[in-house]
Amino acid sequence: MALTVTFSAGLMAADANKPHEHQGLVKPIKGAPPELKLTAADQAKLAKGEPVRKRITIGDTGGRGVVVQDIQAPKDVVMGRILDFNNYPKMVDKVKLTKNYETKGGHVKTHFIIGNFAFEMEYFIDHVVKKDKGYVTWTLDYSRNSDLVDSVGFWHAKVHPTKPGWTRLVYSAEIRLSSWVPGFVENYFAEKGLVNATAWVKKESEKR
Repeated sequence: MALTVTFSAGLMAADANKPHEHQGLVKPIKGAPPELKLTAADQAKLAKGEPVRKRITIGDTGGRGVVVQDIQAPKDVVMGRILDFNNYPKMVDKVKLTKNYETKGGHVKTHFIIGNFAFEMEYFIDHVVKKDKGYVTWTLDYSRNSDLVDSVGFWHAKVHPTKPGWTRLVYSAEIRLSSWVPGFVENYFAEKGLVNATAWVKKESEKR
């Protein structure tokens, strides 16, 4: 099971001075992320330190991929890594630039550039932060034009049910990409996107 990624035709060019071509194609998360049911097999896998991939139902979308990862660090440390958007280039592979450009009313809007030496993608994310409740949801910032067609998702960090001082992290994202993007970008978001997303949080949190 991979990150949910679909493709759209056409060429886009990121521009902070122009609105996005639409106001949302993918159904966003409203309020708290849905609760996840884990089987005994899932619990056993997590106990070995391995991530678990599942699907959740969101409205009438038919479900989205999620990954669950247990992290040997308190919830506030895990949330601290997730919310340290300006330092993502130091922590997350292929993230070249991140900069918060607006923080207001529980929203943190962040400019992202990802890529390698030959190619970059630029996009603008509107995070809704509920730090006290342990979750962050996001969509594109539709007031700015992004190279991504659309992006929605969430992080949900919860106190581990049986291990004091540990956190159970749940992550989900749905991305729509233009058909012109190169293979490495597809791989970055799709084939390894879910597991890699929680892997860097686990690594950086457990360092602390």
